Amino acid sequence: MYTVLVLADHSEICYPKDSILFTILSGVLMALIPVVIFLVMRKFVKFKIKPVIVGAAVWLLFAVVLKAIVLTPVIGADNSVSRAVNGNIWLFYMIAAAAAGIFEETGRLVAFKTVLKKNDDKQDALYYGIGHGGFEAVYLGFQIAFLGIMCLMINKGGIESVVKGADDTMIESLLAQIDKYTSSDIGRALLMGYERIPAMIVHIMFSVMVFAAVRERKIGLYFLSVFIHFVIDFSFVLYYAKIISLGVTEIMFTVEMLVFAVPVYKLLYKKMDINATERRMSDGISGNF
Repeated sequence: MYTVLVLADHSEICYPKDSILFTILSGVLMALIPVVIFLVMRKFVKFKIKPVIVGAAVWLLFAVVLKAIVLTPVIGADNSVSRAVNGNIWLFYMIAAAAAGIFEETGRLVAFKTVLKKNDDKQDALYYGIGHGGFEAVYLGFQIAFLGIMCLMINKGGIESVVKGADDTMIESLLAQIDKYTSSDIGRALLMGYERIPAMIVHIMFSVMVFAAVRERKIGLYFLSVFIHFVIDFSFVLYYAKIISLGVTEIMFTVEMLVFAVPVYKLLYKKMDINATERRMSDGISGNF
């Protein structure tokens, strides 16, 4: 009965064609940004595919699979704890931001200490960041573009043609996602695409920090990356709480990116060659990994 009521509420729904177009456009832009950054970087630094693949795999494992396993009882389940968390937007995003920082930065740490332990070139951190952040962008981009395509299907065949056989939870989740992203106009589409640029830079920045934490034996950089990741992610609660607009949110995100990324570049990345050479000499190691 509940499913029938849910579908009845959307039985006459018809999404505007321009909103669908801009939803698909925003998804395509999000997916293309990391590809463009990757192609540009190939012109300036030595290309290596392994860190890119590892970065993508680690994001999927740590940021999607493992994080979901841990957060489901707290956010996704139907219990007193999850109801309390979902009922408080500040608490919800505090937990979500903390989980993102812990899981993603720990994934980077594990990668640089295991499968990439012989990748001692600082450029490997750049390519790892492209893989990590790039796969996130492609994943989100295709997800949003697919929602736009589903809107076309709903307009053509009705909501039942899309959610046939789905349970109540899946239907509500799908409709919530559609309602969230299909109010796009050209400005929103461009902003969502633009967001992936500072997001990619931030992912590369975190990769450099954790890479340095492992190679320079400064574990404090790992904990600092977790904290900064939390601060940046949690700041988006201001948008979701409807305190600031999407445009102001993107400006704030860009400022945060510059405040953190510039010092990381100047104080860590630029000095890493000298530090790596000194470490190799002290360890009796010669040549490149």
